Amino acid sequence: MVDKSTLTALLSTVQLHDSADYAANSWAPFAAARTTAITVANDTNATQTEVDDALNDLQNAIGDLVFIKNLLDKLNDVDGMTQGDWTTSSWDDLQIKVGLATVVAVDPAATQSQVDTALSDLQDAIDALVSI
Repeated sequence: MVDKSTLTALLSTVQLHDSADYAANSWAPFAAARTTAITVANDTNATQTEVDDALNDLQNAIGDLVFIKNLLDKLNDVDGMTQGDWTTSSWDDLQIKVGLATVVAVDPAATQSQVDTALSDLQDAIDALVSI
């Protein structure tokens, strides 16, 4: 008997993943692996090897996803800020970090490390803002 329980459980956890939350180059392999996994899970003639391969491929694709949603959300937060509320120097520093973070956020090949660094640097610049 072919055991698909782990594959179907994993599929249920990733069904709500949204492509807008991930770097494009990491999403494409994930979407392909998810599609294959769904096909295998629904195939009544699938072998255990096919199930195991689909599971492994999906797990690897999940591990390779680059999550950019938090960076995008932080950029949106900054977009709602008003320049006149902060000193020129601290605002200018923030704008530099916004520019760098935006480059990373729109880069389809961004790595998770690049995203995490951009988010951290952006947050540091926000924290360093000096109000007038």
